[in-house]
Amino acid sequence: LLRAALLLLRGPEGRCPAQGAVAASERRQRRAAMAEALRRAAAKAGPQYRSVIDEAVGEADNRDALLAAVAAAGVAGAGGGGAGALAELHGDAAVLGRLTSSGDQAGEDVQGGLTPYAMPAIIWFAVAYDSLCQAALANAKLGGESAARAIFVGLLHAARDGRDAVTDTCVEHRAFWASAAPVLPQAHVAAHLRSKVPDFLMPIRLCAIPGHCQSGGTASGERRMHGVRIAAAVVEEEDSERGIRYRVYVRIDASELLARPAAVEQPADWDDDEDGQWEPPDDPAREGHVACLARYFQFTTKSGRHAPFGTWPVHHLYRLSRAAPVATDSFDVELPERLASIIGGVVLGSSKRDAKMPSLLVEDEAEPPSWADACQHVGLVRLPEGTWHLVEE
Repeated sequence: LLRAALLLLRGPEGRCPAQGAVAASERRQRRAAMAEALRRAAAKAGPQYRSVIDEAVGEADNRDALLAAVAAAGVAGAGGGGAGALAELHGDAAVLGRLTSSGDQAGEDVQGGLTPYAMPAIIWFAVAYDSLCQAALANAKLGGESAARAIFVGLLHAARDGRDAVTDTCVEHRAFWASAAPVLPQAHVAAHLRSKVPDFLMPIRLCAIPGHCQSGGTASGERRMHGVRIAAAVVEEEDSERGIRYRVYVRIDASELLARPAAVEQPADWDDDEDGQWEPPDDPAREGHVACLARYFQFTTKSGRHAPFGTWPVHHLYRLSRAAPVATDSFDVELPERLASIIGGVVLGSSKRDAKMPSLLVEDEAEPPSWADACQHVGLVRLPEGTWHLVEE
């Protein structure tokens, strides 16, 4: 993607931002410039993306043809019926499902941040939309891991269109954001975007310590991944002679994971003659139990120092079951300087099931969580030494 951006910067093709209505011939020229840069970059990175680029261009051309036909028929505002079905067929999510398909099975995690899904999405938004504003809006409407996609979508559009890619219309007029996406019938056009961020939340700002400002915003929280809910909280304790002490509370709830084990289907492109007889991968969670394989944390101080920590007592690596799907514990951490934030997670059953805990910010007046009394206290960790002082059984 960076190579494609450099190619766009060096080439004069398409170097003019889209202003107002753009003729179909000009739009095709600008799309061709973007696609050619992506193809040349893909030739250096590997052949696997060439077909994605070609398919994305084909999908975009087909959608333009549909838009032209809808506009000519005068049914742009129609709802339901055949027009609604066409809108569904050519919507961003549907197109990305086809671009990430495996055999006859459409891609499912098109909003995800993994490379096999994020890369086709970036290519699609760069090729299908004629301006940075339209692409940014479409990316936001798709949802999911939109921030990472937005960085590269914006980079590619800005490289092609120059410093005027972000127009005054785009920045100043909110009405533009309600109408920037191509006009398809009811099923394609989502509701107008509006901010749902409460006024009392702090605005995004640049941080003296990278990542610190947006790392959590609260001393307690909950996060769900892989059917596992992890709640966590951090509370400052009294300072000791050796440093500043904090208590960390963690609650792991695997009820959802263990209650109804997901059925594992044979991949659509599996061939018994070539690949052998297919068997579902081993996963104890389908049998109603799962072991905690590892726990890890990273402690960040207010000066910006990071202290990763992944040593955990074996007898506190719990085994969760349908009968007892919840584990709660606490531990103290002692550091020579004040703590700013904590991140971490737990690995359950296999290395592929890495459930992250919520990012925590240390607050002066934080209180223990309501479930603190149920926690089994593990002991004290001293950093930066990384040594345990366990509670005696």
